[in-house]
Amino acid sequence: EAGTIATTTTAAAKDDQSGTTTLAPTSSFIDTTHRTSTFCPIGKLASSKIAAMERRVADLLGLSVEQMEPLQLVRYQPGQQFKLHHDLGTILKLKMTGGRKRDDDPPEYAEDNDANGHNDDDDDDDSVVVELPQKSIYCRRRLATVFVYLTTGGGATWFPECTNHPSHDDNKIARSRGTRRSPRRHKPPVKTSPSPSSLSLHVQPVRGKAVLFCNIMQNGMPDPKTIHAGLPDPEQVKYGLNIWACED
Repeated sequence: EAGTIATTTTAAAKDDQSGTTTLAPTSSFIDTTHRTSTFCPIGKLASSKIAAMERRVADLLGLSVEQMEPLQLVRYQPGQQFKLHHDLGTILKLKMTGGRKRDDDPPEYAEDNDANGHNDDDDDDDSVVVELPQKSIYCRRRLATVFVYLTTGGGATWFPECTNHPSHDDNKIARSRGTRRSPRRHKPPVKTSPSPSSLSLHVQPVRGKAVLFCNIMQNGMPDPKTIHAGLPDPEQVKYGLNIWACED
């Protein structure tokens, strides 16, 4: 369905007069040094296919279609990016406690930086703070995000506070399938520390795939584990589709 999504959303983003696709920041308040990628909102129920996509995601999340924010088509030209941000609130303080920088992360993603990129060695608090915005009828708070990849390539979605799950142990998999274990004793597996490149979660774009994450914790506060960034692909254009589910 990726081709249908790309064709439908791009067509909906075309300017009625010029016929050219308009993908650009719509507000002068956007920090273009923090986000160089461009975007275009798609009107609610813009077409039957758009309406079907909204309904499908709403059903997936168990929510009403009225809670779906208008779809947003995004484009990353080669080298463009969207630095660390949170879809629900503003990052007030950033300390990379869960994941760690890997070799192919951009240099500006340094450890122990605050939200403005300043290192604060005097601050011993390693917490990550995301501000919960006030409830407003004009800007509903985003509870969950579905990001659909419309192209395959580089430019991963990076979650520095999420860690990759360790690979499953073969014996555990065998036991879960009801396979009888050999009576002979096995040597305990040697525990090794994961390499830095395997700690933080990187989701690579694959056409037709999507990443789904919840922006809130059970207590209703922003979940710092869903802080993320759209990393640049130096060679090719990346397209994606943001789908947000909001509170009533």
